[in-house]
Amino acid sequence: MTSVSFNLVQGYVPGEQKVIAASGGEALQTETISIKPKLEIVKLYAAKNNPGLDWDKDSSNWKHNASVKVENTGSGPVTITNLLFLNTPNPTPANDENLRDHEQVTLSPGAKTTLYADREPFIGVVEGHIKCGSEAKGKVTLTTTVGDDLTETFSWSSSGDYEYIHVEGCSISIERE
Repeated sequence: MTSVSFNLVQGYVPGEQKVIAASGGEALQTETISIKPKLEIVKLYAAKNNPGLDWDKDSSNWKHNASVKVENTGSGPVTITNLLFLNTPNPTPANDENLRDHEQVTLSPGAKTTLYADREPFIGVVEGHIKCGSEAKGKVTLTTTVGDDLTETFSWSSSGDYEYIHVEGCSISIERE
């Protein structure tokens, strides 16, 4: 038995693909295979509650950051181009590159990784300090080059004995819906 591997281009069309084994210009065998990525968010992390993760601790605001652990459970590769947090104290602006180091991440089938936001979604913005004790439903979106973008809703809340979310004693909780 002979096996052959090949790389798919970044913008391939997911779905049923026909693979033809040929020799000397003659088709020997034809198979139809499904090549389709499927991104899943495994876990959401708030930096204040998970200091052992790989946060950019050179940033003075790292404790107000968030990250997501993702897995590609599909049968084709996927490239993640952006990580957006919406309806948080400091939401990601439209068209802002928000992956740490502004690097795209490609996941092969079965691969997992943790993506870190470049902007801190849980820092209290200066104009309207966010009160500690706030809660809301946020959204996290992963944009991709192939297939559908992934958006999930999550609940976030802040608690503690201090008035504002940006203070050390105010903790952040994130839970998937």
